[in-house]
Amino acid sequence: MILILAEDYPSQNHKYALAYIHTRNLYYKKMGLEFTVLNFRAKSSYTYEGINVISYEDYKQKESSSKIDLLISHAPNLRNHVKFMVKNNRNIEKILMVFHGHEVLKYTKYYPKPFHFNNANKGKNFVQNVYDSIKLPSMRFIIRKYLKQNKITLLFVSEWMRTHFELNVKINKNEYMDHSIVIPNSSHPIFVDNSYQYNQLEKEADFITIRPFDNPKYGVDIVRELAIKHPELTFHVYGKGEYFKHFNPPSNLTVIDKFFNQSELATILNKYRAALMPTRLDAQGVMMCEMATFGIPMITSDIPICKEMLASFDNAFFFNNNKMDIDLHDILKNINETNEKNMTFSNTNTTHKEFELIQKIINGEKIK
Repeated sequence: MILILAEDYPSQNHKYALAYIHTRNLYYKKMGLEFTVLNFRAKSSYTYEGINVISYEDYKQKESSSKIDLLISHAPNLRNHVKFMVKNNRNIEKILMVFHGHEVLKYTKYYPKPFHFNNANKGKNFVQNVYDSIKLPSMRFIIRKYLKQNKITLLFVSEWMRTHFELNVKINKNEYMDHSIVIPNSSHPIFVDNSYQYNQLEKEADFITIRPFDNPKYGVDIVRELAIKHPELTFHVYGKGEYFKHFNPPSNLTVIDKFFNQSELATILNKYRAALMPTRLDAQGVMMCEMATFGIPMITSDIPICKEMLASFDNAFFFNNNKMDIDLHDILKNINETNEKNMTFSNTNTTHKEFELIQKIINGEKIK
């Protein structure tokens, strides 16, 4: 039995819950892998797009004595994932922990302070620090325990994530490196199978940004400042939140209270000359990678994770968040149209490698 742990999972009424796990699972199923997803938030078991999802209550009643050949834990937390591992340890043969971000970082050290209007979030820092002071040593203890038993493999979505796992969880390279691997999240097939075709006649604006407004890590304040700095250019910012109720957008920036699904987005991008997607923190930046894969010129932040992810992309441009040392006019002038498709984030280079990793773990083979 392969069991995949997820804190939440898509359903008919909640289609986007941790969809990055579902995207992987659809590919695994296509490749013939049999598995069950344990959704800790599910009230009852269900099937979604061919994937069998079991609630924790149903698992306890029906499967608690079942042998688990491989347990895959996405974004493992203490409350559910680690607790499940400890409680069912005797039944678990192998574990694959997949780290996506905050679960192994000290939150207040990495995440930017909330905007001033979001005072409610500021009070959470004390509680978060207390939780992190328990979370990180507990992760260190459980991972070391399973490493000694040759029972665990660690999967990171970026080298940045692996480095900062080491710094925060405080496990030395010689302890875990041979049991770890880096495989980024894949891009949705629509961005891989189709290519950016800018249509001047249908142009909406010069730049498109799609971001949650109220989390400063996504940098909508940076987009606003760049728009003020470039009054001759036009900017569309899509998303939801309160930010622009507290900071008026300049006349050349239009705020659109909307998010897109992937199929809509691929069509929308053709109406813009470039994507402007700053960030202050990411473990990968999946939407940024998807847009770059599609082929639209991508302007993002000059931070290590963005450089790591987009190093091979000719359509990527970087700037300093603090200095905003970029002339967007120059970027637009220097865009080189290319028909070459960068396949860094295709299934072949991402999810298929995960599938191969799962096969190796089950068969007892070395992962490297």
